[in-house]
Amino acid sequence: MDNKNNKEIVRRIIFALLAVGMMALIFWFSDQGASNSSEQSISVSYKVARVIRPGFEKLSPREKEAFVESIEAVIRKCAHFMEYTALGILLLGAYSCKKRKHKKSCILVICTAAAYSVTDEIHQHFVPGRSCEIRDMCIDTLGALTGVLIITLIQLLIGRIIWHHQVKQKKRRISGKVY
Repeated sequence: MDNKNNKEIVRRIIFALLAVGMMALIFWFSDQGASNSSEQSISVSYKVARVIRPGFEKLSPREKEAFVESIEAVIRKCAHFMEYTALGILLLGAYSCKKRKHKKSCILVICTAAAYSVTDEIHQHFVPGRSCEIRDMCIDTLGALTGVLIITLIQLLIGRIIWHHQVKQKKRRISGKVY
């Protein structure tokens, strides 16, 4: 094996380990009982409220609580989405290799994330006070798809930049100009 192949294998192993770590983190969040999960959501919602609501600190305690309750569900769904966006990115890093087409890697990522989301929601069904939500499975899968799209767009952008640079270098060589 040459050095280039070794680097690719190491890169894929690192991404796979990070993806497994992300799955463990998702499992840990899902394993929180309803009261712990709610406390975490409310805590994060208060922090977000301070950022997005001008004058939040000047509101009465009742108004603060009402505002936080109004954004908590969105915060929870955004958390699902972002967890799986990160998982999608990590899985794509683990699945991508020169021997496999990018499209096939993307499909594997989305299928893996969707399958993990199903197992995660089934797991939540058995956690006291939690439930299995099809909507969350859809949000999770869309998050993974978004992670795949982000990386794909970055790769396309980098490829385009490299291509433009190569074209520029070629024109310089043809014209005989050296910069």
